[in-house]
Amino acid sequence: MLWEQLKSGQRKALESIYNIYYDSLVYYGKGLCPDIELVEDAIHDVFVKIWTRRENLSQTDNVKAYLLVSVRHKILKLLKKNSKIEPNVEDKSFSTEEASVEDHIIEEEFRIEMSGKLKNAFNVLSQRQRQAIYLRYQESMEYEDICRLMEINYQSVRNLISSGIKKLAVDLKKKL
Repeated sequence: MLWEQLKSGQRKALESIYNIYYDSLVYYGKGLCPDIELVEDAIHDVFVKIWTRRENLSQTDNVKAYLLVSVRHKILKLLKKNSKIEPNVEDKSFSTEEASVEDHIIEEEFRIEMSGKLKNAFNVLSQRQRQAIYLRYQESMEYEDICRLMEINYQSVRNLISSGIKKLAVDLKKKL
């Protein structure tokens, strides 16, 4: 619905889409490039381009996937142009729910310990495995959308995720 409103020239729709997806785009972009300014520039460039070409935008069922693909391409283009920063995928930590103060302290200590172990475990994965796992489980993207974003076929995505999870399990078993 917002996409159609955007295409018809409603600026509020663009603002809404920006506000809904901005944090996810920054988080994903930081996984590709540690330069936050470059990531933010890429996101802003994508939204400017969307607005200026709004009448010619193709229909999409998944705005988030469309934006992630666009931001990925823009970041890689800027990195290539600047040739100063290599793309990467940062390790991400996971959050837990809060309960009582004591529970929070215990959970926080456990989370810090487990986060460190998980970050170290992610180092055994290839960049593509980390990216596929992140998109599937952190961004809740469908396999087909991951295929388009990573520009690989469906079975390759499944293989990356499966082999990556197996590697994580083996590595975490050793550390726990």
